[in-house]
Amino acid sequence: MGREQEAAFVNEPNLYRVIFRSNKPETKQFQDWVFSEVLPTIRKTGRYEKKPAAEPLSPKDMSNLKRLVWMMTNGMKFDNAWNQGVWYALRSATGRPSPQPFSIEDLPALGEECMRIMKITSAVHSAVYDFEKDVIRKVVRKRGAIEPLLNEMRLKLLELQQKENDGLLMLDKLREHGRSRHIIGQSSNSPDRASITTPD
Repeated sequence: MGREQEAAFVNEPNLYRVIFRSNKPETKQFQDWVFSEVLPTIRKTGRYEKKPAAEPLSPKDMSNLKRLVWMMTNGMKFDNAWNQGVWYALRSATGRPSPQPFSIEDLPALGEECMRIMKITSAVHSAVYDFEKDVIRKVVRKRGAIEPLLNEMRLKLLELQQKENDGLLMLDKLREHGRSRHIIGQSSNSPDRASITTPD
């Protein structure tokens, strides 16, 4: 009576919560779905249809993905740790936790993440290859000091890290050392012929 009243605004989901209130914990998930998805969709479109399940990757696509991961991690000293790390990164990039299968909707994210990781592993392979070659030639054969080579290796790794931070890594040295032909070919170590760990 004569006093100013403060207006309170309630959005649509919360309005339905007030009307159909239930404090039972087991109903909360159902309420979230009805109030936040079903009812607003009916209001906007006049009907609600359940979204079809995403189509999972075909066995052939999954085999190709496993082969690609093997290509990236094969030859690393800690190949199992690399393998685990790559699969973790792919799961994170797609937002699809294990054991959910990857779907065709994930292909763009999978492709982008595989390119990012392949640039890193290619650069690491190249740096390690050059380091071992120099150690054999300059230290083992010519009895030179190893410290300069270690320092050079550290600088290369720092440069690699900086390039990764700047997004400038290039896939330019993998073929130089004949790895592509060996990796892509049907070798006895290929994932088609050997078991592989896929922590997905």
